[in-house]
Amino acid sequence: MPSARNMSAIRYCILSICLLAVFFSAAPCPAAETEPPAQAKSVDQVKPATEVKPPAQAKPPAQAKPPAQAKPVDQAKPATEVKAAAEAEPAAEAEKDQKGHLERGIALYQEDKYDQARVIWEAGEKAGDLDCTMMLGTYIHSPGRGAPQSDQKAFAQYMQAAKKNHAEGMSVVGSCYLYGIGVAKDTPKGIEWLTKAANAGFTTASAELGDLYADSGSMKPNLKLAAKWHLKAAEEGHPQSQLYMGKAYMTGEGVQMDSAAAKEWLQKALDGGEDSAKALLEKLQ
Repeated sequence: MPSARNMSAIRYCILSICLLAVFFSAAPCPAAETEPPAQAKSVDQVKPATEVKPPAQAKPPAQAKPPAQAKPVDQAKPATEVKAAAEAEPAAEAEKDQKGHLERGIALYQEDKYDQARVIWEAGEKAGDLDCTMMLGTYIHSPGRGAPQSDQKAFAQYMQAAKKNHAEGMSVVGSCYLYGIGVAKDTPKGIEWLTKAANAGFTTASAELGDLYADSGSMKPNLKLAAKWHLKAAEEGHPQSQLYMGKAYMTGEGVQMDSAAAKEWLQKALDGGEDSAKALLEKLQ
């Protein structure tokens, strides 16, 4: 996925020009009535006759007012092409404030800036972002990414998220228990955490439970439970589970045979990219 931008205002001084046009026009008077210049009153003492008042059109015209665009910049919207100095901040800084810690860290990680990504995720974790907690676990778990690999520390990160009901965290913790990654292998605990994740709507956990019950090698198969969890994942759009359910309805493993249901799930699997479903669909024709 904003910082306040300080816009420098460019102010213009508008000089208002007032046009004073006063024209005094008097009709010629007879010589006998003309007073000698020495006796003439000063201009400020003479009241202009009515007929010599400035005509109405001599007033400053309305269009002589300062145009709207001449208002000071802080009162007018700046033109698109005019940018204040504050807007010259690097685009990365603006983007930084608009995007979350997770996305910013991932972007840096993809640029091989692993240490910078870690710092961003650590800040996100402190802010309560559990996705960042998970990414820190992945960072620690992945070799050659700038941090010493430690399965134990990675597991601790995953468990931290799982205990706060983070669905993916619960799923990863379940897998760690199943395969002994960063923790002693414990199949019952693995199933417990995977079940929590699946019930929280994490589709991958449902599919993993389905595979576990179908044939894990570490426990007795339970085809009914395998079908139950694969069906849940299939309904949530998991292509591999859709393929499994297509086969299950074809053979009756864990469910009652149903060719119509088999065709439906195999078609969905094929649409989801499982090419092997095509040959099975041909068999049902």
